[in-house]
Amino acid sequence: PTQRIDIPDRYFCDRDAKFRAVIAQAAERHLQHQPVLIGTRTIADSEEISSRLKAGRIPHVVLNGKQDQEEADIVSSAGAAGRVTVATNMAGRGTDIKPDQRAIAAGGLHVICVERHDSRRVDGQLAGRAARAGAPGSCQFFLSAEDELIRAHAPTLAGRMRTSADSSGESHQNFGDTIERLQATRERTAYAQRLAMMQQDRDMHELLKSLCYRTDG
Repeated sequence: PTQRIDIPDRYFCDRDAKFRAVIAQAAERHLQHQPVLIGTRTIADSEEISSRLKAGRIPHVVLNGKQDQEEADIVSSAGAAGRVTVATNMAGRGTDIKPDQRAIAAGGLHVICVERHDSRRVDGQLAGRAARAGAPGSCQFFLSAEDELIRAHAPTLAGRMRTSADSSGESHQNFGDTIERLQATRERTAYAQRLAMMQQDRDMHELLKSLCYRTDG
């Protein structure tokens, strides 16, 4: 049975406030000898977080699709006590992260997700890197009003996140239900688009068959 602890999401007015909080949490857990995996959506985000970690003198490794030969080794060692790994969501898939005994004693792998995606399935895959095979672990999502999902598809929500933020840039309101409804809407839209593309492919196939038949005739 899973022992993963899913910590409530945190919400911020902008990317800067969010990334500052991500770095602070990574530093805190690193000092507690807990391994940390920071999952990003883009290579640009992984590099910005890496730059901030360097500024805070937090040792880490980056996995963002530029290290094909090293990828499996980097991921497999991400469970070492105190290790901080920054990775894009697709990087290292299929390689288990096994925390060592010291890491397990510190709480197991902690996954920090720097935004939510259009698909809840993708979020689940990233969160599922923690607490594999009955090991302890935890996960938390950090969201901002400037995230792609919110900025592009929920401007009203973005405004609420900004206006409710405190002086540190964090909002302590719970927008979880709104985010989940937004993701469900995006999933339905993506599904409808896939069906439309499949129908277009079928129509084109039938048209080509018809043209070939007329040419042969």
